[in-house]
Amino acid sequence: MKYASLVLTGCALLLATAGNAQTKKKPVVKKPTAQSKTVANVSGGFVKGADNLEHKIVVRGKGLTTPKMGDMLQLHIVQKIDDSTMLNTAKTNMGKPIDVAMQQSMIKGDLMGGLTLLKEGDSAIFRVRLDTLAARAKQPKPEWVGPNAYVIWEVRLVKIKTKEEVQAEAAKMQAEAAAKADEIWTNAELC
Repeated sequence: MKYASLVLTGCALLLATAGNAQTKKKPVVKKPTAQSKTVANVSGGFVKGADNLEHKIVVRGKGLTTPKMGDMLQLHIVQKIDDSTMLNTAKTNMGKPIDVAMQQSMIKGDLMGGLTLLKEGDSAIFRVRLDTLAARAKQPKPEWVGPNAYVIWEVRLVKIKTKEEVQAEAAKMQAEAAAKADEIWTNAELC
């Protein structure tokens, strides 16, 4: 039995390399992560985390770090309940990403838990059953939603600003505002 899985794995690798040799692409090798111990594969290429939040990385960006508590994230988010779009930040914010402060998840299985998996430039789809999320939030499920519906978030992480960068940016804006106020008062005194 042990040898059969080795043979199947070898055949799969051989076929994958043969297919890549024809298209001249290098095979993509996924390195195991600390999270791979707590996840299970789900249909549609989604991976289920311990809190029932399922995710699928659609595009890997060039970022090197994941967000930490207190960081400011610039995101594009489309939120859906099954096929009904509830929110599209690109449309409501004139194509610009929105700023979201990284914080602890308020409800087990919400989007905040998933954002910790992303790096700058990554795009991912997160989903959780609406029944599960509503029960955890102690909120009723909308009547128009059918059974087994998902809350789906399509997310693109544009930029991560560290807590220190956010504080430095705020201090700079305060200094500029104070200088502008001084200029206005000086000009008003000259009148």
